[in-house]
Amino acid sequence: MFTSSTFLLKDCDSSRTIVVRLTAIDKAPLPESDVKHFIVVDDDGVWTAWDTSEGPCNCEAAMRDRVRNRTCDNKGIPGRTCDGPDTIIDTVSCAGDPACTTTTTEMPTTSTTPAPECYTPWGCWKPGPCSVSCGQGSLVETRNRELLDCGNNACDQPLEQNRTAVCMEQNCMCAEALTRWSEWLASGSCSNTCDGLITETRNRTCRKLSGCTGVALDQTRVETCSSAC
Repeated sequence: MFTSSTFLLKDCDSSRTIVVRLTAIDKAPLPESDVKHFIVVDDDGVWTAWDTSEGPCNCEAAMRDRVRNRTCDNKGIPGRTCDGPDTIIDTVSCAGDPACTTTTTEMPTTSTTPAPECYTPWGCWKPGPCSVSCGQGSLVETRNRELLDCGNNACDQPLEQNRTAVCMEQNCMCAEALTRWSEWLASGSCSNTCDGLITETRNRTCRKLSGCTGVALDQTRVETCSSAC
């Protein structure tokens, strides 16, 4: 009595023919017609290297999707396969992606961008008065927009925005940076020996700070210069 068996060979480089000769229990050879031929095919292919592609960065989570693909090489022999998946989808870090880095000169705001149908575009920034009248100071700039017909949208975003900017005031008032007044000095002689009057003058000068002209400011007064007649 004879039984049939299935033979599977691993790690073969190509198809091979296996010759199996069956013998009787007493080990006597069987006729040539009982020689069986088997074709054993190696079914192990080889994976190619991963072909990786990455999607755009999700700036809020600092992560991006990654898709990795590879192909099973059957070495030209049909029927060979490879163990494992040919595609992997995962996420990887994208911290520091330039697309997630922005620069702005405006003051930070916690407001979110409203629905475009709710508001008109922002107007131009309009500066307020400078905090100083001479030299470098600061001012507040303001811009506005108008509310449109929102329909069913909840339009609760601000209609005004403010930001701080640097201002340089060049039209300085000399009176803000003057030296002290000089002493009163007589101008000319007394007008009479009795009940006489005399004119006196004094001045002070700008220190010539930024925007100042350096012009002296004068004051004049008339004083009695003799006894009553």
